[in-house]
Amino acid sequence: MSEAGHKRSILLYCDRSAFDRLLDLFTDVSLIDCKGQENEIIGEILENGEGVRKEKTGNGEDGLCYAVFDGFSDESLGNAIDTIRHYTGREWVFATTTESNLSWRMNELMIELTEEHNYFRKARQKKVE
Repeated sequence: MSEAGHKRSILLYCDRSAFDRLLDLFTDVSLIDCKGQENEIIGEILENGEGVRKEKTGNGEDGLCYAVFDGFSDESLGNAIDTIRHYTGREWVFATTTESNLSWRMNELMIELTEEHNYFRKARQKKVE
């Protein structure tokens, strides 16, 4: 999707403190909190806009955090990823929306991304050894 014709959005799945920190940093981007929307279709989450957290979560770190970008140019995507990494102190898995994954449920995408993340982490560890 082109940046000019579409509002940029980031689907976030992380703890509340990381979400709130990013809300302060990304004032020109729609941040959508996907906690509690694990069974929702990604395209529908984007259409509905701002997410409402349906389940209470703690403020502590929940393990991996996920950011799925929609409507970003390559340059703005790189800048957004750098900002997220720098200001949150969390381990992130990043992705962009595709024609295919817009029809997936959020939890399906997170499972796929986690598998890829773990595969590449193991490959990097083997390379270092």
